[in-house]
Amino acid sequence: SLFERNPITRWGSFTLGIYLLHLLVVDMLTPMDKIIPFPAWDIVYPFIVFFLSLSIVSFLSKSSRLKFLVAY
Repeated sequence: SLFERNPITRWGSFTLGIYLLHLLVVDMLTPMDKIIPFPAWDIVYPFIVFFLSLSIVSFLSKSSRLKFLVAY
């Protein structure tokens, strides 16, 4: 089925974890504002935050003990 292969469908179960973790990722990336002062950073920044948050949540969801924290 199309919906089983679509990555956006799989990411749907991670939305709460991504929402909660993105705050931590934003805090970690804040010092980069001073290191990378050019305007392109403002465009790339949200994508970096999203994909880092998604990667962390995806990794944590593979653990049977931690899955309940980040995925349903």
